[in-house]
Amino acid sequence: MTHLAVAVILLGAGIGVLRSTINAFSTVIASDAAGVTFGQGLWLRIAILVVTWAVTVAFVMRYAARVKADPSKSLVFDRKATNEAHFLKDTTADVAFTRLQQLVLVLFALTFAVMIWGVSSGEWWMAEMSALFLAAAIVIGVMARLGEGRLVEAGVCVICAGGGGIPVVRGVDGKMEGVEAVIDKDRTAALLAMALGADVLLMLTDVEAVFRDWGTPTQSPIGRIAPDALDAMDFALGSMAPKITSACDFVRAGGRLAGIGRLQDPRAIVEGRAGTQIRVETSVSERRLPPREAAKISTGRKPGSVQGHL
Repeated sequence: MTHLAVAVILLGAGIGVLRSTINAFSTVIASDAAGVTFGQGLWLRIAILVVTWAVTVAFVMRYAARVKADPSKSLVFDRKATNEAHFLKDTTADVAFTRLQQLVLVLFALTFAVMIWGVSSGEWWMAEMSALFLAAAIVIGVMARLGEGRLVEAGVCVICAGGGGIPVVRGVDGKMEGVEAVIDKDRTAALLAMALGADVLLMLTDVEAVFRDWGTPTQSPIGRIAPDALDAMDFALGSMAPKITSACDFVRAGGRLAGIGRLQDPRAIVEGRAGTQIRVETSVSERRLPPREAAKISTGRKPGSVQGHL
């Protein structure tokens, strides 16, 4: 029945977004674009929210009753054994709802209450709302002692340090200021992996490996290789080059393995059965690579060149 809990969250969130009453990022912005106040039509939106909420609750409860009466009616019945083994492996643990967690929830709710007040009465817009959520994230993160390392140790899949953020630099006076730049996702991932002391860094994309002679009839994937051997090669900027640089930096900083390959091959890459594995051991390069890859090669797409593709 675990997927019912997921349905409650996803359907509930979906209804809340689609039938938003005072959402600053959808209703208020849309009202402003239409030249009306967001209070216009509020009661109609509330009525639609109540109706759709009731329909959603009825749908979930009806489905739950059907599955309870006949488990084979479940949409994930074929994964019953796997799900039970994963989610019911420790049902005796007494999980306490601590005061710290309660305080975090109160602050979280208070943040939204302040945002609603600011948008409705304080003439707030994106800058003020962004500042509010940034401040709340910092306060809650420090108070709850959150961090990537703690989440990783708890077995949580952390999504962080993605490209597209606001790049900043620290000046000689110690102050931070924004700059016009692009945050590269591969180098950011490598920096985070080094900060965490990770053993393995995987950069997964839509090609099976790094290729030699890319774009030619003789192209072939590179298996295991050392960073020193990669230094002697040229890769396409904006394509494979950032991944190669990030992988080499990571293993030289103490990482055991950096892998590049397809999104569906992470285990095979780690086990050396797919993708390109980059390690600091020079013996790996010497054993795996033909002699021609040890020489500096040109960036032109001719035999002997190495190119990448995303």
